[in-house]
Amino acid sequence: MRRKTSALALAGLLALTGPLWSTPSPGASAGSPLNIPDRTLDMSVSLEDLARAAADPGRWQELQGKILLLEGVAATVMVYADEPHQFYAEIELVGGAWQGVQEVSLFRAWLVLDDLAFSGRIAQRPPRTPSPGLIQRNTRLVAAVEPLEVHTQQDGTPVAVVRVLDLRGL
Repeated sequence: MRRKTSALALAGLLALTGPLWSTPSPGASAGSPLNIPDRTLDMSVSLEDLARAAADPGRWQELQGKILLLEGVAATVMVYADEPHQFYAEIELVGGAWQGVQEVSLFRAWLVLDDLAFSGRIAQRPPRTPSPGLIQRNTRLVAAVEPLEVHTQQDGTPVAVVRVLDLRGL
């Protein structure tokens, strides 16, 4: 299982980083290969690590200023604004891990998409004939993100909120 996840992560990395290095990322300003100056792409942080860091202020602080490559499944897709001059959507990215043979741990983060470049690439409701590469609920995806904040839910559970620089369906 670990090898399959590693292979998926590597495939996602190759699929994602090629376009990232050759074209500007959505919403980014000119300057560096990812068009974000002085950033480090940290591929060692998984969705599980990010979820655990949301509960640990010290670890969360260590992630600031880094770009993370996360892989998971879009459990919820909400498009709040899709206008000619404004786009805003949120995706609940989830993943899990078996703990022994009877328990599964769930890890999640909220992905914020706030750039017009994502318009037409995200669907809240499944269309009859989806276009290739359309991100919708239950799509497995890989995303280059930057940590924004930790949101505490009503039950006290901390959830990482990250801004999407780019994403691709797998």
